[in-house]
Amino acid sequence: GGDVLLSGWSVRTHRDQARRHLGYCPQFDALPDKLSARETLEFYARIRGVSADRCTATVDAMIKRMCLEAHQNRLCQHLSGGNKRKLSTALALIGEPDVMLLDEPSTGVDVGARRFLWDVLGEVRQRGHALVLTSHSMDECEVLCTRLTIMVSGEMRCLGTPLQLKAKYGGGYTLAMKAKSSCEVQSPEETEKADPRECIHAFMTFQVPEAKLAEENVGLFRYRLGGGTSDGSDQQKEVPLGNIFSVLETAMAAGGPLHERILDYTLSQTSLEEVFLYFSQQ
Repeated sequence: GGDVLLSGWSVRTHRDQARRHLGYCPQFDALPDKLSARETLEFYARIRGVSADRCTATVDAMIKRMCLEAHQNRLCQHLSGGNKRKLSTALALIGEPDVMLLDEPSTGVDVGARRFLWDVLGEVRQRGHALVLTSHSMDECEVLCTRLTIMVSGEMRCLGTPLQLKAKYGGGYTLAMKAKSSCEVQSPEETEKADPRECIHAFMTFQVPEAKLAEENVGLFRYRLGGGTSDGSDQQKEVPLGNIFSVLETAMAAGGPLHERILDYTLSQTSLEEVFLYFSQQ
């Protein structure tokens, strides 16, 4: 097997020393029900090696930093979900460890608490601490990560910055079309009755041949325009946006082949979320 060095200490041969430089926030809050938020922080600070004369000041600073002043004397079992998540994150940060492992740190919290946690973790990263986190939120990854990997069935499929992954494996644009319940497709040779799927595919084949179907789900069709593939081997191609808009608007106008057949469409740059979904469907 391999080895990992934390601040120069091997996790195999000097485990106790290495652990002093490691903080951890689990996916599910593992807090002592019968201790208050302050007591829990004091307990973890002492375990982390914070001296007795510095413990109170360290805990006070962490409580203020995580905006837990009004809840510091409340038992952990009575804290709200958002405050429990703040406290779990605070336990990973207490004592300023060099490396922090965060397992979905913002899972189950509201938008305001999520943004607050991102701001705190962003400040920690800027001060030179290493954050290693797992997340299903691509927004969280883009905000916090300088490098990320996407894992599928336990295997790492890519590694790089968010911009690198979008450029190499996504890139281009995504065309999303929402179909109505029935449609009629007109090809260069004939007009035939068809379901929405056949209608849209036939139209895209004849009018936008550079588009590749990426996802189909309950009347929603997503096509990729330009960009790379799952192995990053395809060269980037220029997408004729003006022509595509013209073709779609003409087709959806009165008398057009998609009139009364398509509810609406959107054309946007490929996001990190779409890169993740593309890998997960392989």
